[in-house]
Amino acid sequence: MKALYISYDGMTDPLGQAQVIPYLIGLTKKGHNFTILSYEKYDKYIQFGEKVRKQLKDNSIVWRPFRYHKRFSVVATSYDIFSGFIYLLFFIPAQKIKILHCRSYITSILGLLFHKIYGTKFIFDMRGFWADERLEGGIFKKNYIYYFFKYLEKQFIKNSDAIIALTVNSIEEMKTWHYVSEKYNNKFYHITTCCDIDKFRQTYNSRLQKKVDINHLNFVYIGSIGPWHSLKDVSDFIVFTYEYLPASRFKIIVNSGKEQLSQFIGSKGLNSNRFIVDSVPHNKIPEALMGADIGLFFIPPVYAKKASSPTKLGEMLSAGIPVITGHSVGDVDQLISGNRVGYIIKEGGITEYKKAIDYVINLIKENREKLLERCLVVANDYFSLEKGIEKYHRIYERLTNG
Repeated sequence: MKALYISYDGMTDPLGQAQVIPYLIGLTKKGHNFTILSYEKYDKYIQFGEKVRKQLKDNSIVWRPFRYHKRFSVVATSYDIFSGFIYLLFFIPAQKIKILHCRSYITSILGLLFHKIYGTKFIFDMRGFWADERLEGGIFKKNYIYYFFKYLEKQFIKNSDAIIALTVNSIEEMKTWHYVSEKYNNKFYHITTCCDIDKFRQTYNSRLQKKVDINHLNFVYIGSIGPWHSLKDVSDFIVFTYEYLPASRFKIIVNSGKEQLSQFIGSKGLNSNRFIVDSVPHNKIPEALMGADIGLFFIPPVYAKKASSPTKLGEMLSAGIPVITGHSVGDVDQLISGNRVGYIIKEGGITEYKKAIDYVINLIKENREKLLERCLVVANDYFSLEKGIEKYHRIYERLTNG
């Protein structure tokens, strides 16, 4: 059966290359027939377009890239959706598309429309509580735009043939919403943000052979600096650890905010020789994690983050790196605390930071090999790309076979 995957994130974006293309290549190998319609940012398309086109063609995936527009945000997004609608109005019947797999809320507008027009099967791959996330991130105000997308969210849930959520916590939360009755329960599927664990095998093996000096620990931070990666939490923890472990070193890998972090290090009078602040392409993340002993990231524990699954957690655990992070983000609390692969900070402050560091150091001292093994087991159980592909495959099989 032919499927159309629609993404407002470009295939030339790091996210598209890491979180869309590997899934679709895996599903194509299982016999599914895909076309991708994606909205590409001009500079990324110029830089990576030919490479992505060849990769998709080599894997028998058809690609229909559209131009992404940003200026005058509401108008630009409306134009993008309208242009996609006109194109699909003819493309879907001409190509006999039977399944529309829509990533997040914007493209799910198209999925809902053509589900109504042509009866096409509609997969709502929600990726999180998008409207609430934008409200809590200061992008939306609690006005007509927010309520419009909450109304659409309701329609997506009620009319879709499958709903894919990143976390178990988000599914349990949605089941409490007044319009979600028990008859919808069989539409919910949990598929987290996966990573290719095999790509971290060399990093894991290297860390397994490396002797760790508790007095010279290497910390690694992966993320960005913005609404969902608190500079205050990151900086407070680093400043404390810098003093508490005088021989510790820090590698900070960011997509954005590199200059901001470098300025922060200088403004606090910290020795820059103990820091590496860098941006690396996604395929270089395994290499960047090679020398790390403890990973860290901080995401504000707001309501919308019940539905978030940080890719960075799967990547660090795949490399055998225990993690220190904050609480109430997706299923992270249960994964880390329940499997003893790191520490969940409940509140900020010196006392809690000290407890976190001491706890992970004790895990390393207790049995480092077992700790690395537990990290890899959690990564395999929860973040495996292979298992994610298999879950998607079962959904497609169910929709294909009724």
